[in-house]
Amino acid sequence: MINRLPSATVALGLSMSATAAAVAPPIQVAQLQSHTQRIYRSAAGSECKSVTDGFACVSVVAIEEGDWAGTIAQTRVEITETLHKDTGYEFRNVSCPVDDARLQVSQKAASLSVALNTDLADCTHIGEKVTFDPYSIEPYYFTGTIAVEGSWTHPGNQFKQNGITVQTDNIIGEQHRENCEYFGAWQMLSGGFSIQGEFHPFGTTDSSGDFSSDHCNNLIK
Repeated sequence: MINRLPSATVALGLSMSATAAAVAPPIQVAQLQSHTQRIYRSAAGSECKSVTDGFACVSVVAIEEGDWAGTIAQTRVEITETLHKDTGYEFRNVSCPVDDARLQVSQKAASLSVALNTDLADCTHIGEKVTFDPYSIEPYYFTGTIAVEGSWTHPGNQFKQNGITVQTDNIIGEQHRENCEYFGAWQMLSGGFSIQGEFHPFGTTDSSGDFSSDHCNNLIK
């Protein structure tokens, strides 16, 4: 004997199925961007050493980002100097946009060469010079054009990873897939960086250096 569901029950089931389909649309692999690649590259170096009655630190950071629209969203170089003594301290930092071609990053090395125009309107400045006794404080900024060079070579440690990542939006029914290759390196054994001709070598107990790259391709079905 075959049991049959009442027609009202069948209609209710069909209605619920239709509602569920409307709430959870089938996943579509969508081209969310107009370009096929995005990138992120960076290189950084620093040195801290003892001076009379204190210590001094200097660092440089370069970052290049490329968005999915196919344009370079941001390429900036930042330099920082600090000086700490018993009588007071000095601190200044500047971050400026630069031509993206000034930063080069490969799996084995990185390089930077730029004349940093700190007077550009797009630069950001912070800094101060403080004396403890008698107490005083005054602004302390980088000014003019500053030559920044860097060479990151012979890393003591390296890391590489690649694979496909999937981001799914179950609400709107879209999925974004990309194939990314990431590599990074740190503990430079040679090379170094210079600011206004003053060289700060890597490979010492006072210094550190690293660089990285993250390159992704958009996968469209």
